[in-house]
Amino acid sequence: MSLRTRTAGIMKFKAKSFAACLLALLINLTFGLAFAENIQYDSGAKRDPMIPLIGPDGLISQKGGRSDLNIEGIIVDKGGDSVAIINGDVYKAGDRIGEAVVVQILKDRVLLSQDDEDKTLWLREEIIKKDTPVE
Repeated sequence: MSLRTRTAGIMKFKAKSFAACLLALLINLTFGLAFAENIQYDSGAKRDPMIPLIGPDGLISQKGGRSDLNIEGIIVDKGGDSVAIINGDVYKAGDRIGEAVVVQILKDRVLLSQDDEDKTLWLREEIIKKDTPVE
């Protein structure tokens, strides 16, 4: 078998493979678009995985999950009067935020309870590092 015959055979195979892939892609796109209207995601009170964790500013977002609560700061008092600034308002242990109750405020997170389910709101890592004293 000559080189020209082998090359022609390979080209025919590549052309058939390309045509098959193109046909499969067109079928997938056609049926995918036809049924796309019927697809709905139910997060079941969990974070929607289609919403990015990292925002356009490069920071990890507290939003887009189960709540729209954003911790802006935490003031820890060893005497037990710690407060957290959440969405611009000040809260302490026992306060209600919507349907949730603040259970505990720690230096890097706030523990909430809602409908017999515990939730944790984390303070962004950049804030913790900036406010941590250097020893």
